[in-house]
Amino acid sequence: MSSRAEGVDSQPPQLGNEKIQPSDPWLPIILSLDGGGVRGLSSLIILHEIMRAVQTLECSDALPLPCNYFDFMIGTSTGGLIAIMLGRLRMSVEECIKEYLRLSNRIFRPKRYIRAYSAKKFRQAVEEVVAKQCGCHGNPRSCTHNHHLRQYDYAERYDTANRDIINKTCRVEKSKSEGQNRADVPYLFRSYDHDARDWKRDLNPKKLNRAELKIVDACRATTAAPFYFPALKIGGRRYIDGAIHGNNPSVYAWAEGVLMAGEPGRPPKETPNALISIGTGKKKEYPRFGFLNLLRHIRGLVVDVERPHENMEQTVAIVGGFYKRFNVSTSDEGLGLDGLSTIRLDSCNKSKRKRFPWSEQKQRTVEDNDLTSIETEASEKRKGGYKPHKYQYKTLEKIRDRTLDYIRLPTSRNEVRADINECAQKLYDYSRQRRENDPTRWEAIRQDPNPTAPIQSVLASS
Repeated sequence: MSSRAEGVDSQPPQLGNEKIQPSDPWLPIILSLDGGGVRGLSSLIILHEIMRAVQTLECSDALPLPCNYFDFMIGTSTGGLIAIMLGRLRMSVEECIKEYLRLSNRIFRPKRYIRAYSAKKFRQAVEEVVAKQCGCHGNPRSCTHNHHLRQYDYAERYDTANRDIINKTCRVEKSKSEGQNRADVPYLFRSYDHDARDWKRDLNPKKLNRAELKIVDACRATTAAPFYFPALKIGGRRYIDGAIHGNNPSVYAWAEGVLMAGEPGRPPKETPNALISIGTGKKKEYPRFGFLNLLRHIRGLVVDVERPHENMEQTVAIVGGFYKRFNVSTSDEGLGLDGLSTIRLDSCNKSKRKRFPWSEQKQRTVEDNDLTSIETEASEKRKGGYKPHKYQYKTLEKIRDRTLDYIRLPTSRNEVRADINECAQKLYDYSRQRRENDPTRWEAIRQDPNPTAPIQSVLASS
């Protein structure tokens, strides 16, 4: 997760004008996830398509786990929540989508107009996800859901005094804003040690040692958006949604990858192999004439996600590396898309499902059928739970359909599908290179680092 820190701006790391061509397959591969409330479902659908393309390349029956391919996952707001589920809890994209559908229905219903949403309800929902998905107990009922954000293998690879807990698996950061009698500043909640490097933009470096921060508290801190959820206090400090200062954390993600690729106490010399950034829909551009339009423009600047994207493009053009950004387009970009800009971050409308004749139903594609199956499996029996067979979740279905429209655009008009395939090829290629370079280390990535967790099957590629 990331958040604001004093003296830190949104500029990418400056590493000189000389292009660096990464040759080490173990240099960081990073996933960056924007905040966006209920629209975070769009990010998961795009990631699902990337992992389906990887599955095709791997000739695998099961959808590969993102944590087996990404070294770092960083997210802001609900993007941080997704990063926790995918990285810290090592969930599949399918399971993450199911939980996100349930959480959206539980947290953002019924609609609140004046009071903030229930922090207690959010906490209970996250606790249930942790208990169900922690993977360290044979029976979820034996899990207390009080797991630390600090992962089992949290030590840096240079920490010779703690060889038994040196990191080998996917790491997670969450972005939020911190305040203590001063302006809110960016802060990174990490699941791993980050010793100080010789660089002025190193955000809150620290050893975790016996850090007691719980997963549920980290999730609350990064999603404590003003007007939606109350701020969270931890250790006398107040934390709010990291999206207030940086809804797109890709610049922080890249900088973290640069720093963690090097050694503590030294200036950075390497760059990440790849960074894939996924947004939650572009905002609609408004004219600046008129008071209401001016307010909309100012609000858009506060959570601007395109400026970090432009900074990342410039950085990669200078220093090299692979970078791709996915973000559902708006209706005014001439691509024939409605976009997600009109969907409120806290909207989750539903109505009684109507039964239409087969002749009136939309023809389903492979992507539709995959997601429909996931939605069906997400169904809950509890009162007020997610029940897609009984209710039409208009907001969630709109996000799904408009994201799929964005992915399906013809290549002649849009390169989204080509970019998805290129990302999948990169993930697949680096995985093969790593296995050839160090099979033991490659296999360790695919195992839960907690020794009490069940042994997982390792996906082999030829």
